[in-house]
Amino acid sequence: MGTKGWTKSRSCVLSILLAIAGLAANAHAQAAPANASKANSNDKCVSSVQNRNTRSLPNGAISIPNIPVDQGFYRLRIECADQDATKRHGVSDFVTLVPNGITIFRNLHFGQVEAPPDAIQMFAANTVLTTVGQTEPLSIVGLLADGSADDFTTAGKGTSYNSSNNAVATVSANGVVTAVSRGKVFITALLGIG
Repeated sequence: MGTKGWTKSRSCVLSILLAIAGLAANAHAQAAPANASKANSNDKCVSSVQNRNTRSLPNGAISIPNIPVDQGFYRLRIECADQDATKRHGVSDFVTLVPNGITIFRNLHFGQVEAPPDAIQMFAANTVLTTVGQTEPLSIVGLLADGSADDFTTAGKGTSYNSSNNAVATVSANGVVTAVSRGKVFITALLGIG
């Protein structure tokens, strides 16, 4: 499968005509030892979010200061090397970073970790809505490193949406656009980082 028509971006941002600028704020991430039950003090674990990395504390806790905050969802990624040099990977659930505050990452999942797509595309059957209340579901498809494609439409996959003008059209957490009034609007899909 080729990449013609696909949007390649390290941050996995896809926009219809309008890009979202980042917010100038920082966050602090923490994961409690109780949430990191698969990591123990005998492991050597490195955790990362937003290109910030740190080693786990001896009690298994994780603390990453000064994380840049932008819109969208993020997840914590963890790589642990057991005493026998076996590597295990884990990720948290997707969360929204707290500007100038502490973000708690919960539910760390170890095992098969899904890689983010190399490129994404947004699809809509209709880009012109003619009546108030009319809806149009969007579809976000990601091209994976192995050449296969996967659906990244829902918030559960880490995708968030934004309407440039909610007085014209709104967009739900799972990518359904609803016409509110006459006008032009830009819908942006942002794929979660991590």
